Amino acid sequence: MKMSKLTSLAIIFFLLLSFKVESQTTDTTDFKFKFGIGIDFEMVDYDNYPSIPPTHIVANLDIGDVFRIEPGIGYKTTNDNYDTNGYVRSSKRYSYSLGAYWLIGSKKTRPYIGLDLNYIKTINETIDDNSSSENIRKESRIGPVLGIEYKFHRRFSIGGEFLFLRTNSNSTHIRSNGEETEGFTDGWKTGNRIKFRFYF
Repeated sequence: MKMSKLTSLAIIFFLLLSFKVESQTTDTTDFKFKFGIGIDFEMVDYDNYPSIPPTHIVANLDIGDVFRIEPGIGYKTTNDNYDTNGYVRSSKRYSYSLGAYWLIGSKKTRPYIGLDLNYIKTINETIDDNSSSENIRKESRIGPVLGIEYKFHRRFSIGGEFLFLRTNSNSTHIRSNGEETEGFTDGWKTGNRIKFRFYF
């Protein structure tokens, strides 16, 4: 399937302005809050090489050098047209994520562990001269994460994550004649992500 040009262009602009706030604790020790923004490339259930994998725009809040909260949002669309029988196939993917991580150490190379929550909705539509159909799939994921981040500049870092996820999904298939079928799946899966972050 072809990758949307808009999705490809969006990946270029992951470096956005962020800011940093510092406050004092009662014992006069600096306690830092760091804000940043970045992008990740997800390799869970990804088999469409060499196209670009699903991505998320993420925003991270580091509380001191100990804890990180990182919400994210993603969108992907594809559209394929074939000359035979007016066949058209399109797909839209919406994803939302939330991670909570414990940071180990404060050096340039820093491992972390935590928990990841994910919700994904995929809509696939197929149209030809004789019929049409729509498949809607909703999936939730939760599981532990093991990651490592390398800060090669005070404002930039690259990292990788390994995920072990419990998944639960349901799908609804709707045909042009009004017929509907439903399906449910659950299980475990592994995956990985590559992340680029920008700090200020």
